[in-house]
Amino acid sequence: MLNLAAQSPITPSEAAHELHVPPQSITRAVADLTDHGLVTRLRHSGDGRSYSIDVTKDGQKARDRFRGELTRGFAIHLSDWTDEEVSVFAGQLTRLTSSLTAETNRPSSS
Repeated sequence: MLNLAAQSPITPSEAAHELHVPPQSITRAVADLTDHGLVTRLRHSGDGRSYSIDVTKDGQKARDRFRGELTRGFAIHLSDWTDEEVSVFAGQLTRLTSSLTAETNRPSSS
């Protein structure tokens, strides 16, 4: 949720669709993140029930910390790999990411 909200404010239904989870999961996650001061709800004018989720400064800091820890973890795990092995892995990871992105953007058959 923090990654999505950090890119731009997002509605709960958009987040559920993007993350492939039930809307009620988003509702619970938003409540928890709001309680911890990591996101805020932005009310839409005209519809008091509708809102977007936006990351707070503390949420951005938490996201940055998580990404830093993830990067450090990868660096540790890849430290004994050769440059060629890292290059091959990066290529395959790029291929996987592209495939997942294409699947996410593909219209649903239902």
